[in-house]
Amino acid sequence: MDQEAKKKKPDQAILKDLWSADDKLVLQTIRKLRTTGNLTYIPDLLRLLGQAPNELVEKELVRFLADIKEPGVIPLVVAGLQKPEGKPALAPILSAIWQSGLDYSKYMDLFIQLFLDGDYLVALESLTVIEQSMEHLGDEVLADTRNRLLAGLDRVSEDIKPLARDLVNRLQRWSSLVS
Repeated sequence: MDQEAKKKKPDQAILKDLWSADDKLVLQTIRKLRTTGNLTYIPDLLRLLGQAPNELVEKELVRFLADIKEPGVIPLVVAGLQKPEGKPALAPILSAIWQSGLDYSKYMDLFIQLFLDGDYLVALESLTVIEQSMEHLGDEVLADTRNRLLAGLDRVSEDIKPLARDLVNRLQRWSSLVS
C-alpha cells in the first residue's frame, strides 16, 4: 500500500482514543491529529463535535477545524453539516467555517437554508459565513441569495427577522458595489 492510501485509512487506535470517555485522552488525540495534517479523521471529528462531552473538547475541535487551511476539507465539512448527527453541532461547525477563511461560496444554498431554518445562533453563524462568501459570488448568485432570503422571511422566527433584513440589505449593497 502506498503512503497516500495509508493516509486515507483511519487508524483504529486513534479512533478509539478519540471516542474515549477520558476527556484528557480525547484532547491529547485531537492535538495529535492537528499535527498530522491528515483529513481522514474529519468526519469523526465533526461527529464528535456534535456529541462533545464538555466545552473544552468542543472549543478544541472548533479551533482545530478553524485552523485547517486545506481546501480539501471543504466537502468533508459540508457533508458533516448535512448529516442528521451533525445537527447539534451546526453552530460550532459554522463558526469554524467562517474562522477558517476558506472559500465555501459554492455552498451558498446550504448556508441560506441553515440561516432560514436554524435557531438564532445557527442563523448568526450562517450569516457570518454568507457575509464572508459575498466577495466570491457573482451578480447572479448574489441576486438569487437575496431573493431566497426575502422569500424565506415569513418562515423565520421574530428574533431572526432583523438579521435577515440586515443580510438582505448587505447583499444589495455588495451587489451594487460589484456591478
